This record gives sequence, structure tokens and C-alpha cells, in this order.
Amino acid sequence: MRKWVIEERIGGLDLPTLQEFCARMFDDSKRKIAVEPKSVMKVWTGKSPDLADAAVVLLDLARKTSGSEPNSRKIDEVWERMVRNADSLYHETAE
Repeated sequence: MRKWVIEERIGGLDLPTLQEFCARMFDDSKRKIAVEPKSVMKVWTGKSPDLADAAVVLLDLARKTSGSEPNSRKIDEVWERMVRNADSLYHETAE
């Protein structure tokens, strides 16, 4: 999903769906990204991420039928830059 959003192939997601995506925890320390199970998220947020799950299923359908994938190398560079920018909000930088 991230790759498609960064390349602006997906847009117009409503606020509740975006909030579900942002609330879900994940581990990207290994080669593959592991998203926390729906049952775990439901325990700590009090609700199931049904809207975000539906958006991912729709994207997967579009991806499989279009035969088009975003450019992974460009996406990784853009994502790393976005992460650094977001991290700077939480960590003071030495000047």
C-alpha cells in the first residue's frame, strides 16, 4: 500500500481509513514487513481495522489485474526520506 501511495497511484482515502492505517503497528527490522495481527490491534485500539483491510484487499485486486507495480528502488528512497522527516518530529537534532 505504501508504495502505491508514495507514487501517488492511490489517493482520496477518507480520514477513518487513514487513521486505521496509521494506528496499526508493524515491524520492518527484517527483510519483510510484519503487520501486527488484527486481533492484537483490536485489543489495544478497541476496534478492528476493517476499513484499512478493505482498502488493502481492493489494492491487491487492482495490482493483480493491472499487472503494474511501483518502482521499488525509488519507493525505498522516498520512504527513507519520509521516515527521517517524521523521526525528526520526535527527536531533537544537534545543531
